[in-house]
Amino acid sequence: MKREGVLENELGIAEKRGIWFYEPSEFALQHLYYPMWGAEYVCTAPYRVDRDYMDAFMFFSIIEGTMYYRYEGMEFCAGPGDFVFLDCHRPNCYWAEEPVRKKWIHFNGNSARGYHDLILSRYGPCLKARGKASSLLDQILQALERGVAQDHHMSLLIHSILADLADTSDEKKQLHLIQPAIDYICHHYQEEITVEQLSSLCNVSSVYLTRLFRQSLQKAPHEYLQQIRLSNAARLLTETRDSVESIAEQCGFSGSTHFIRMFRKRYQVTPLKFRKLF
Repeated sequence: MKREGVLENELGIAEKRGIWFYEPSEFALQHLYYPMWGAEYVCTAPYRVDRDYMDAFMFFSIIEGTMYYRYEGMEFCAGPGDFVFLDCHRPNCYWAEEPVRKKWIHFNGNSARGYHDLILSRYGPCLKARGKASSLLDQILQALERGVAQDHHMSLLIHSILADLADTSDEKKQLHLIQPAIDYICHHYQEEITVEQLSSLCNVSSVYLTRLFRQSLQKAPHEYLQQIRLSNAARLLTETRDSVESIAEQCGFSGSTHFIRMFRKRYQVTPLKFRKLF
């Protein structure tokens, strides 16, 4: 790592490794995630970046010390093990008050804003103890440093970071709590099932069960039951010659008319037309 005290023309950067730049292909620019540049810095006061706009997104992995941020009307700090995700199209400011070691990249990609807004709305811009995301960021920086970065591999690594940031241990815990209800639905979807039955299996209230389903699976219990019934109906349409009426009955629908309406809503075709696709 370059060591020159405070680097000339870069106030507050005491140590610097990088910056490494990447030139994505035209295909990557249009269809993939891609890094733009990245580095590892040790910063101290008066290091400060105050930016109104840049056509990029940014990941930070904090290794040592504390970095301070102002973003989306919030002021917060990030410490060792924390991971920060910013949309640089929006005003953002970050600074050091004491020595802090950080790794970072600017990147872009067509779906980056969607992921950013999802993660921001759920967890905020600073995510605690994201060891997996930090390890993936290390892989990106190592490839950039060695000059061996490749479009699809870089896109996969960035997408993996985004997926890791979007997935939390809380969601996994919630999924574990509703697993008995999920198992029951998968084995008894042909039967009439009530939320009260499912909540009893999970030892929680009906209201709390519904909340857990929405948080973990983004759908209510009855919507998940409908999904399982339709998936099994689609399987029977492709694997058997049973009639539409018989399949509706086997999968727990109250009648063929209701079944056809729900099936078309999900698959955009009627059951008979769906069968002809296979």
